[in-house]
Amino acid sequence: PSGGLFFTVIRRPELTIEGLHLETVRMQVKLARVLGRLGYPDLALMWPNDIATREPGSNRARKVSGVLQESFISGYRAQFVNVGVGINVGPTSPVQGSSSLSVSRKAVIQGLLAESELEAEVLIREWNDRCPMAERPVSFADARGGTSVRSGVFHGIDAQGFARITEESGSTGH
Repeated sequence: PSGGLFFTVIRRPELTIEGLHLETVRMQVKLARVLGRLGYPDLALMWPNDIATREPGSNRARKVSGVLQESFISGYRAQFVNVGVGINVGPTSPVQGSSSLSVSRKAVIQGLLAESELEAEVLIREWNDRCPMAERPVSFADARGGTSVRSGVFHGIDAQGFARITEESGSTGH
């Protein structure tokens, strides 16, 4: 539809359940590389699944893309992973508070298909280098539910693509 580029990539990676989030991280890095070559070299990668433009002179970023995945698990391994991507493309953003990129949808797909696979170490390092929130204070809710909000410092992602946070109490975890 007008205002965006939406597609799904079906992958059959050799991944255990613990490594599934790396598929989202992989797509974020590949998209940032492709969009960088198309005129947007300073895109920010945000955990867990967004790509944003950086606002000059501030810490703010505006979302331009999101990556979602669903997978089929058998035993402890992923049989396939569907990686869905949405990118705001065009003169204006369809969502208030987000931004849009003026790029050719065809060029994005062609560039993405031409991207080679990345070794896990390169992938994690590049993601962390592109994340403006690394080493900054964050507030977050416990993923297991509840209403309490906790605070800490975000240290980027680990080898499996999970957030590394040191809480104000001093405990470290994902």
